[in-house]
Amino acid sequence: MKIAVASVFLGEIARGVESWARDLAAALHRRNFDVTLFQSGPVTAPYARQVPCLDHRSATAKYLARLGRWGAWRWGFGTPQTIQQIRFARRLTPILEREHFDIVHMQDAWASRVLETARRKGRHHAKVILGHGTEEPLDFLLHFDHVQELAPCYLDQDRQKGVNGKQWFAIPNFVDCELFRPGDQAAARAKFRLPPDAFIVLDVAALKRTHKRLDWLAKEAAEFRGQKVKENIMLVVAGAKTNETAALLSEMQQALGGGLRVLTDVRRDDMPDLYRAADVFAHAALQEMMPIALIEAMASGLPVIANRAPIFEWIVGEAGTLVDVRQSGSVAAALSPYFSPQFRSGKSTVARQRAVTLFSAEVVVEQIIGMYQHVCNT
Repeated sequence: MKIAVASVFLGEIARGVESWARDLAAALHRRNFDVTLFQSGPVTAPYARQVPCLDHRSATAKYLARLGRWGAWRWGFGTPQTIQQIRFARRLTPILEREHFDIVHMQDAWASRVLETARRKGRHHAKVILGHGTEEPLDFLLHFDHVQELAPCYLDQDRQKGVNGKQWFAIPNFVDCELFRPGDQAAARAKFRLPPDAFIVLDVAALKRTHKRLDWLAKEAAEFRGQKVKENIMLVVAGAKTNETAALLSEMQQALGGGLRVLTDVRRDDMPDLYRAADVFAHAALQEMMPIALIEAMASGLPVIANRAPIFEWIVGEAGTLVDVRQSGSVAAALSPYFSPQFRSGKSTVARQRAVTLFSAEVVVEQIIGMYQHVCNT
């Protein structure tokens, strides 16, 4: 079985889809599978290959995206990110055919769709599996024969909407639980120049107001600090910059003052220490597909506070506290018990155990291999 794992962009700073592709290819390689990691960024491993294509951050991509407003979307001109995905997939197609790949697995939705269309037209014969990590609607997913939903609740929703006769699966994202594990908190705080005696609340998310709701999280952290006026409490947020970042950080700074620390574009290799530096992980998004950061936090022994939604209920279980994050004061109230070291320690143990049992590479990669075998044999 010859497997292609692909990600349209892989650089030193990897998040979300990029982290998933890199980690999956590495896990398959360690198990001696014939796997190639295709990426448009610089090659990062001996089993990786570069497929050069237009970078969505370039002036050319932005110009082509503007053409899309005038109808050029018919030729693949949409957002800069969509343009990059389509160009990447078109360059990857002949490689899949020439080198006789059996499976191509990726989470970049538009690139996957181009590859699935090319397969149906006979331009390559690799079976395409879309890892559904970017909240695409059902009518988009129906273009695929093989979809990996990232949680049972999503596959149940698909079936309730009448999806039958397709090979769709429910297999989560995973993390390396040996890499992400509890460790020396003092050393980790020194590495990031965080105060050694503070109670640190961490979130890892793109620095944006919409979807991630970091402005709301800052207000909740400020309220919690107001309840504990004699204590040193800090909100630490790590994430990539977006076009919302400047205005958002100004608002968060106004709410928290010296109680805020923002880390931009933390290197992937430094993330395990960042989790070790914190006491609790808090996330204000109403909904996510399958946030790897939550699993990394749990594997690192961090209890999680998140929204009471099916995906978070399944991920977190008893390893934290679920609240209606739309209610003012809900996150602040949920944080209060974690000030007790005994309460925090109990939740930390549960978080670590749950991550290892459900989301470790050892458990999930076996499920993925089973999916590949099933798809190849039918």
